[in-house]
Amino acid sequence: MRSWRWSHARGRCAALAASASVLLATAAIPAPPGTAAAAVEIGGECPVPGGDPVPVTLSFTADLPATLSREGIPETAAVAGVATLPASAVTALHGAGATAVTVSASATLALHRDGAGTAVPATLESTADLPLPAGGDWRIPLAGKPVPLAAPGSGDLTVELAALTPTLTVHSGTGAGTAPCATGPGQGGRLGTVAATPAAAAPAGQGTAARPAPAPAAEPEAPLLTARFLVDTTTRVAKLGSDLTMPRGTFDAGLYPTDVAGQVRIEGDLAIPPGEGYFVVFRFLPVTSTVTLTQNGRVSGTAGILPDLFHPDVDVTARLGLAVSHVRQDGVPLEVGDHCRTERPLEVRMRGKADLTPGARSTFESVAAIPRFTGCGVHEDLDPLLSGLISGPGNEITTVLTTVGVGL
Repeated sequence: MRSWRWSHARGRCAALAASASVLLATAAIPAPPGTAAAAVEIGGECPVPGGDPVPVTLSFTADLPATLSREGIPETAAVAGVATLPASAVTALHGAGATAVTVSASATLALHRDGAGTAVPATLESTADLPLPAGGDWRIPLAGKPVPLAAPGSGDLTVELAALTPTLTVHSGTGAGTAPCATGPGQGGRLGTVAATPAAAAPAGQGTAARPAPAPAAEPEAPLLTARFLVDTTTRVAKLGSDLTMPRGTFDAGLYPTDVAGQVRIEGDLAIPPGEGYFVVFRFLPVTSTVTLTQNGRVSGTAGILPDLFHPDVDVTARLGLAVSHVRQDGVPLEVGDHCRTERPLEVRMRGKADLTPGARSTFESVAAIPRFTGCGVHEDLDPLLSGLISGPGNEITTVLTTVGVGL
């Protein structure tokens, strides 16, 4: 085997450059302001062919809406997870001759409403055949399809994680072995509560004596049409010359009237859990990182709806602040700090024809520039290094929207 020697500075450059892949891959999927994905964590052990079982921790997240949808607009929760194999497990996998793994998980969500319960299945999966890192804790992102929040009743809806069973597929030079992992009893927990849509007030003069009514609040502008999409993105990072595909997200949009004939205004929010990335840089150096995106205002733009409202020509822009954290090179933490971010929002413009037919896929090609970074580094100023490695124009993003449904 060829021997490699790297200086600390060169290894640090590789780690920071790889973390840029995650930043760009999630650029078209910001999280809505004021929301956060609820999470429940469980622990277990996974069998390894030819070796001892290895420990695993699995974090399950559900991005719940604030309220249930109006009648005729089905509501869903975006689900995802992160499987963490500690350094001891990575060492054990190497000892058993493993070269790559694939992680999946089967979950059951319990929906409680008006004293009754409904069980809903969910499935999470990692990217197939992830190469085994040299060492250190290994965080593996898992993606899942949105889960419908459908339960009989009219009250608030409580969502719990009732069961979660991870499965580890271990790949080696002689083949692959798959087996479900064992989890201890009593694991799971509450993910959150979704408020019921308020009932209409009773007409004056009915029921109990009416109290003086407060002055009515201004009604929010009603959209002509609402739509929900699944979002998949692949990014070509210009300075790294590599592609990265991120976990699936969701986009909730509204079409609003304007004074221009044949044109509507679009406003909406996209949602995805924080991005976890794994990369092999320079063909041998494994790097992991976490990216958090902050939406600076709603995704907004316009659409031409003539001659067909359900096939509009859209032009929308997402403005996103980007922050990077938990960077590890070859399993060793790289201290970029808690405030490493772009000095201004990244702007991603998506233009093209959308198809609002349920199940249809609409593809948008974008080119985005990454602003310079600020606040990076705990013991030294890493802003110039990070900006020199990553910041710049020409980063190509492919976004695919799959229509889930529309409502009036």
